Amino acid sequence: MTLYRKPSQPFLPGELRVKSWRTLEPYTAENDPTWLARCQQYWTLQARLYGVVLSPFVMLVNSQDGFVSTYSTVMELLPGERTSDYSRVPVAAQEVPRLVQ
Repeated sequence: MTLYRKPSQPFLPGELRVKSWRTLEPYTAENDPTWLARCQQYWTLQARLYGVVLSPFVMLVNSQDGFVSTYSTVMELLPGERTSDYSRVPVAAQEVPRLVQ
């Protein structure tokens, strides 16, 4: 049976998930490739670690307030065991994509 991490807040099919970052630069372009890559890597990591299928993400940039937000909908939960013992989850560090700094 496949092992996944047990999230602190469970994923529910149809649920909209959100992640936001505060930017240090006063202006961030709407289609900034660095932020697009960071959002893609974030959702890929979420799907792999927690065993979920997510919809394609949407990225919104609020350049006035300095926030970048990304949204994705949970499509389904993959079968497998969820554990809070993260050392049992066989996802090697080299397999997990690093977030762009």
